[in-house]
Amino acid sequence: MVKFQFQVFCGMFIDMVEIDKNKIAKIMEKHGVVVGYVFGSAARGTMGSHSDIDVAVLFPSDLTKEEQEISKEEVRDEIASIFSVEKVDIINLNQQTNPVLRYDAVLEGEAILVKDFSIKARLARAVLREYENTRYLRETSYKILREQVKSGQFGRAPINSQKYVPSK
Repeated sequence: MVKFQFQVFCGMFIDMVEIDKNKIAKIMEKHGVVVGYVFGSAARGTMGSHSDIDVAVLFPSDLTKEEQEISKEEVRDEIASIFSVEKVDIINLNQQTNPVLRYDAVLEGEAILVKDFSIKARLARAVLREYENTRYLRETSYKILREQVKSGQFGRAPINSQKYVPSK
C-alpha cells in the first residue's frame, strides 16, 4: 500500500491511500469469486486515510446463499486485515437488488477479477437495463422530494388523506 499526501484548496493536507488491487483480486479468487470490482473512492484513486473500501463480488450461480454469505464475510475480513482498514463495504451482486448500487459497482467501478468475460458482459447488460428501466422512478421520486422540501412539506404528516401528485 502506497500512501501519499494530497493538498486541497484550503491549504490543508489529507493523507491519500492507494490500495493494491491485485491483492484484493487474489483474495476474491481464493474465495470463489467469478467477477470482482472495486468502486467508489478506491476505484477513483481518491481514498483518504479514513475511507472505506467498496467491493462488489459475483459468485458462481451454483453456490447457495449461505455459502455466498460465508465467502463474502471471509473476503471482507481478509481485505480489512491486509489493508488495516476499519470498514470494507462488500456487496454480493448475486443478491443485491438496488439498481443504483449495482450500476455504481459494475459500470462505474473497476473490474479487478474476471474469470469469465461472457458472465461479466451479461452482468453489465443486465445492470444497465435495470438502471435504465428504473430511471423514471428515480427522477419522479427526486422531483417529488424537491417539491416537498421547497414547499416545507417534507417530513410532515399529510394534512388530508389525498394522494400527493407532483406538479408538471
